[in-house]
Amino acid sequence: MAATDLLEQAIDAHGGMERWRSAREVRVRLSSGGPTVRPTPLNVRRVSGEGRFSTDRPYVEFVGYGGPGRRAVFDDGTVRIERRGGKVLGPREAGRASFARFSRKLWWDQLDGLYFRGYAMWNYVNAPFMLAGNGFALREGPPLRQGDEVWRSLVATFPPDIPTHSRQQTFYFDERGWLRRLDYTAEVIYSWGASSNLCYDHKWFSGILVPTRRRVVPRLRERALPGPTIVWIKLDEFELIPRHAEQAAKKEADSG
Repeated sequence: MAATDLLEQAIDAHGGMERWRSAREVRVRLSSGGPTVRPTPLNVRRVSGEGRFSTDRPYVEFVGYGGPGRRAVFDDGTVRIERRGGKVLGPREAGRASFARFSRKLWWDQLDGLYFRGYAMWNYVNAPFMLAGNGFALREGPPLRQGDEVWRSLVATFPPDIPTHSRQQTFYFDERGWLRRLDYTAEVIYSWGASSNLCYDHKWFSGILVPTRRRVVPRLRERALPGPTIVWIKLDEFELIPRHAEQAAKKEADSG
């Protein structure tokens, strides 16, 4: 099966491109955490709340980020945190550049944590649909045997304008076309740290198939190690916000 055919099968299995493109954004209620997430002034080892993810470009809003009345924005790599009273932390125009500092190997500030969560979750929420976007180079890789199953692999090289863990990543799909695993290196944490993102407990929301549980573990070549868990993610709600809802809101605002 060619890479394009595998991607088409995966997209159809997750709800189809037509349904995905009918939405301007996705509203998600989630929680995440893990011991490898760097300490921040918020001491965030567990984060929970609502996120809104654009389906068109790398843009995310987190509501209640770090406390009530706070709003955090990831906008194509620029990050800011808006507080009550109009106070704003940031913006930091080049969020990724901050990780080049040696101190970031030990400690992250609030904007670092926001950058990492922003791009990582945008990637996860938009997969596999984003792989059909301009600039992605795809090829089918070797299959992976998992017990009695054989998972096909799609090796993707990301374009430079998409913030992501590493430029080359491998997506594994089972016989149904469901995303079951994603291999990458989270370079903002460790340039040598190979990881596997295990996807399971798939459910349907708004006509889209979503892995509601993820667990990131170390990887040794092609083998995902049993532990330790680096990061865990739990999705409780997932809702497509249709484009016509945005148009209706604008029309109502203009008439008022």
